[in-house]
Amino acid sequence: MSNARVITGDYSLLTPEAKVARFRQRTPEERYYVFESHLEMIMGLRPDLVSNRHAAYPQGSVRVLRLSRR
Repeated sequence: MSNARVITGDYSLLTPEAKVARFRQRTPEERYYVFESHLEMIMGLRPDLVSNRHAAYPQGSVRVLRLSRR
């Protein structure tokens, strides 16, 4: 198979860097399709996310504002 977009073998064996490189090789239309597919899956699993227009940080959350220098 000479197509660079075809993944041979197990996708889970690729390193995160290799997965990013493969994603960057996609056209903007293909990237949008992947985004849209993930969004549909998430909305299918959690339809309540659509009705939550005023999202807030959960109680006890931590936000890092600045890292201390050593």
